[in-house]
Parts: sequence; C-alpha cells; structure tokens
Amino acid sequence: MDQRESRYRKLVKDNQLIIYKICRMFATDKATVDELFQETLINFWKGLDKFRGDSKVSSWVYRIAFNTCISYSRKRKQLREVLPITADIEQCLSDIPSDKQAMIQQMYRLIGCLEELDKAIVILYLEEKTYDEIAEITGVHRNNVGSRINRIKKKLKNMNDVTEKRRILCYH
Repeated sequence: MDQRESRYRKLVKDNQLIIYKICRMFATDKATVDELFQETLINFWKGLDKFRGDSKVSSWVYRIAFNTCISYSRKRKQLREVLPITADIEQCLSDIPSDKQAMIQQMYRLIGCLEELDKAIVILYLEEKTYDEIAEITGVHRNNVGSRINRIKKKLKNMNDVTEKRRILCYH
C-alpha cells in the first residue's frame, strides 16, 4: 500500500461516522445514503492531493461531504424532502434515555425539512463547531453564521410548534 492510499484509508476511518451522518441528513433511504457516502469517498480520493493543509482536515472533510450531498440533491431535485427516522437513527439513540429519544427524533425530522445550507449549518452547530469552522466549511461569512443559527433555531421552533398543534388537534 502506498503513502497516498494509507493516508486516504486513515482519513476515511477517522471520519466515516460524520460522513455517514451528513449523508443521512440529505437522503431518505439507505440506498441513497450509501450512494452519497460512496460519492463522498470518491471526491475525497480525487481531492486528496489538492488538500494543502490551509485548514483543518475536519473542515476539509465536512466541506467535501456537504458539497457532495448538496450537489447530489440539486441534481435529483430533492431540495425539500423530509428525513425519515429509521432504525439507523434509532440505533444511534440507544444510549440516550427513552424520554429524550422522541424529542431528538422530532428534531431530526424538522432538520430534514430545512434547505441544504441551513441543514449544513445546524448539523455543524450540533457538532459543536465554532463559528469560524462553520464559516470555513459552508462558505458563509463568519459574521453571518450567528444570525443564521438564530434564524434556524426560530424556524425549527416554529415548525415544532405547528407540528405540536397539529398533534393536539388530532387527539381532540
């Protein structure tokens, strides 16, 4: 195995969970998630020699994964599909107390309804990336990151409130 392949394998091994999570937020079925994951890995391979180290490796990984998923979504015209919660997500929630799982599942459903850039920003925010890192990965100016996050939070809260009102109305 040559040095390039070794570097690539380490990159994939170290980042496969976050790559999968990003792909999962942009796809609605396992086959599409797998396709996005593979496409992202191909793009990592193609771009490996171009990475100069001007940014953190994690920022480069996020950027390629997001750009791959966004490009795929645009090509397929799946701009506003809802993320279904399946066993994959539920398996990830197994360590979380059951009273919190429903709330987290609802949050992921709502995030799935966001436009691509907002989805990317909120995923990075939930991953506890700094505003500088979010700006670097998404291409949004650092000064706009905070205001976008606040708008996204309000949008998600409003979406949740509407969903909750519908649920209450259905039971009465």
